[in-house]
Amino acid sequence: AGDIQAEVAQLKARLALLGVVAEIQSAEADGRRFHRVRIGPIDDLDKLNRLRARLRQNRIEFMLIPVAE
Repeated sequence: AGDIQAEVAQLKARLALLGVVAEIQSAEADGRRFHRVRIGPIDDLDKLNRLRARLRQNRIEFMLIPVAE
């Protein structure tokens, strides 16, 4: 589990070097522990598109998750 935590922390640090503030969220599901690095929410479409382009340029995989209001 330490390797996963190090990997998640490393991704958060990579994002910080790109000027992107992120947080690590952990959860349990089906008896397993999951970690994700979360950015946002972002409500400005232009800002979101610029961020998506920056993540792609740096080969950082991402998933958009709509936030219900």
